Amino acid sequence: MDRYNGDVVISGIAGKFPESENLEEFWQNLHNGVDMVTEIHDRWNVESFEMPSRMGQLKHLNKFDADFLGVHAKQADLMDPRLRILLELTHEALIDAGVNPVTIRGSRTGVATWDILNLLPGYAALRK
Repeated sequence: MDRYNGDVVISGIAGKFPESENLEEFWQNLHNGVDMVTEIHDRWNVESFEMPSRMGQLKHLNKFDADFLGVHAKQADLMDPRLRILLELTHEALIDAGVNPVTIRGSRTGVATWDILNLLPGYAALRK
């Protein structure tokens, strides 16, 4: 296998942030001093591990267009929400880069992602 020694290009970006629909709204919220840390509702067990009662939360975690992304409905129902978000954001980052996702199908294109929750010890134990 040949090794590629050329440039790496970061040309598209996408993300989900507390109380923000997209990166632009997140930036506007930061710029305008909006408090994006909110009361925890039913997603986390706040008694576990002395969790704070307020934290940044993502909007619309239950919304996912499985058909658009080619995921079977039964699979989507069982899928980890982080994977659903990853699929959505990968598509958004490609669009942000000006790339039609259909044109790279089957190509040698890499997509780098990062999930901060994987860095937190005991993350699974915090969930209800």
